[in-house]
Amino acid sequence: MVSISSQRSAYLLAGILLRVALILWSRYQDAHYDLPYTDVDYSVFSDASALLLNGCPVSETVYSPFIDVQHDLENQIELKPNLSCAKGFLPSLARFSLLNDPIHVRPDQESPFDQESFMFKLSIACFDLVRPLFRSLASLGDPYARPTYRYTPFLAALLIPIHSLALPEFGKYLFAIADILCAILMWALLDGRSSSASKFGSFTHLPGLLWLLNPFPAQISTRGSSESLVGLSILSFLYLFLRSNPELPAGIQELSSRTEGKERKADRSDQASEADRLAKFGVLPPESSLPFDDWSLSALLAPIMLGLAVHLKLFPVIYAIPVLSHLYTSSSISLRCDRAGERLGLFEKHRAGIRFGIVAALTFFSVNLVAWSLWGQPFVENTFTYHLTRKDHRHNFSPYFLTNYLSSVPSLTLGGGEGPAFATWTRGSSFSSEVPTSGGLGTVRDQIVVLASEVASSSLTSFLPQLGLTSYVGWVLGGKDVVSACAAQTLVFVTFNKVCTSQYFMWFLWLLPVILPSLRFKSRVQPILMISAWVATQSVWLGQAYLLEFKAKQVFLEVWSSSLLLLVCHCYLIVACLDAWRRERRVLTHQVESLADGKKEK
Repeated sequence: MVSISSQRSAYLLAGILLRVALILWSRYQDAHYDLPYTDVDYSVFSDASALLLNGCPVSETVYSPFIDVQHDLENQIELKPNLSCAKGFLPSLARFSLLNDPIHVRPDQESPFDQESFMFKLSIACFDLVRPLFRSLASLGDPYARPTYRYTPFLAALLIPIHSLALPEFGKYLFAIADILCAILMWALLDGRSSSASKFGSFTHLPGLLWLLNPFPAQISTRGSSESLVGLSILSFLYLFLRSNPELPAGIQELSSRTEGKERKADRSDQASEADRLAKFGVLPPESSLPFDDWSLSALLAPIMLGLAVHLKLFPVIYAIPVLSHLYTSSSISLRCDRAGERLGLFEKHRAGIRFGIVAALTFFSVNLVAWSLWGQPFVENTFTYHLTRKDHRHNFSPYFLTNYLSSVPSLTLGGGEGPAFATWTRGSSFSSEVPTSGGLGTVRDQIVVLASEVASSSLTSFLPQLGLTSYVGWVLGGKDVVSACAAQTLVFVTFNKVCTSQYFMWFLWLLPVILPSLRFKSRVQPILMISAWVATQSVWLGQAYLLEFKAKQVFLEVWSSSLLLLVCHCYLIVACLDAWRRERRVLTHQVESLADGKKEK
């Protein structure tokens, strides 16, 4: 458990007061300024929650005097504009059951049942038990009737007190509480990753300054963004995972990997010597490699939290790679200690990862199955399909926005003519005079330009390098440092994603206070230069985006160039952080080698 010292308590109190003050300020700014403080997403959440709660009253569906048969009910739901009923099979089954309730008889109808029979009385008794459940399911609304709601339906369900209890700021306080809990988990991770209190004890200030007192995450949550819930699920997963499957002491992995490639050539005496060498550090097998009956609560909750995190947001699925790498490395080293001289099978090394993956996958699919059974196809389309196929042509930090924008203009497709947007883009360019003004494919050069635009705007163009880099970084670093691997993966994922907004930077800011003690920069000036470069490139982009958005100036090329500049800056940050991490590992590895060889006593 995390230790809450007086300093940490002071940071918690200051963080709470900051968020409460911002929420109170949001009331004033929303009421008196043209530019509201509250994020438009919070209005989307609130509307979706209202539809979920009040979108399908049974008084206008199964208990409506105009409904006699199932066909009338279906027409009523489809044609009445103020109804937005959940389209899953469970609500449909509930409405059908209520419509055929044995006591649901019209005044002008004669009951087809013998009301004095035992079976009728038994059916009435059974219906009395399940009728409240059927009414709840039948009255379940569809949150996806609210345009632009692309989130899990359980988020809308979580915010129902906004309307049921008349608490319009309930969601903001909920997200702010998640913010505070994120800081507590950061401290817990820092404490758990430290082999001694002296190593990370002085880093109490990192979550305090970089998270609790940082106005950026504070205003993100208090404006009504749900990103803090995602961060809470990710940090919970990491804490529970490392608690049940702890990382080996820093440097042990490097020490072991030097002889791993020579395992087949080494004789049994050499392998036994290596096992004795590693055994000095008390290498234990990961808990996930044990039978399910022997798992602790932390070992069980870790894959469950990862499955829930992926349900909330798709991107945490990339963290499965460092998890598998860590479990593979830990299992291999512990098995070599216990079974020196024996050849290890591939399944034995991956047993822990397979079991972890089974629980995580079952959680993910179970939650999605429940959501699909309640809300049907709209849930699949808006929560998953939309994010996998979307092309965001609005300007954002990603350099892919321009190709998406150009490909969204019909005149840029093969066989299209010249349209206003294309004319604006090509005005003054070297090939503007060669663009055909009528149907047809035009010159070969025109076809190449259009084809290049289509390839550049393809989802695979951004997905393939993103997938390759995140997988490589996650596997290589995951066997040595899970949290740093997740942080590096996130930075790579955001850098090469086809859409990138300011909220995406929150995804690696959750892990930054935890990994900073694992980085050894060349000098104290280097991190200052890195932050300055990041802020400067963002400022350049924001300046050009302001001219485009608010001044309506044709500066698409300038915005795109600024996006490329920010991409280069992110790549520099990735390389610099990996170099700083490797420099710290070298120092720790040297210390471990000295301990293993008996040259230095603890």
